[in-house]
Amino acid sequence: MRRRYIAVKIELEDDELSGCGKLSKGDVWGAVWRSFLQLYGEYGASQADLSLVEYNPDENYTVFRCSHKALETVRTAISAVTEVRGRKAAFHIIYVSGTLKALRKRIEK
Repeated sequence: MRRRYIAVKIELEDDELSGCGKLSKGDVWGAVWRSFLQLYGEYGASQADLSLVEYNPDENYTVFRCSHKALETVRTAISAVTEVRGRKAAFHIIYVSGTLKALRKRIEK
């Protein structure tokens, strides 16, 4: 099965009063998964083979893996996330690659 790797930058609302701190890997995964289920349902989610490969809370970026056939639906679901754990958020897709090595090289630049 061919896969695609998607690098995503996460922007969070700056709210010192919320005291929420950094997001966990589970928070990010849950937000994207809920978005995907709302847009495409369980059948669409099962076809995507979506998984969270890497999450860096210090840099606020993450890497997702999906089936190459479901790339556009996954991109849509990721872009549709507007809230994570009660905080306003925006997920920006930085780069898409066929290999994790090429994706990491591109992110470093």
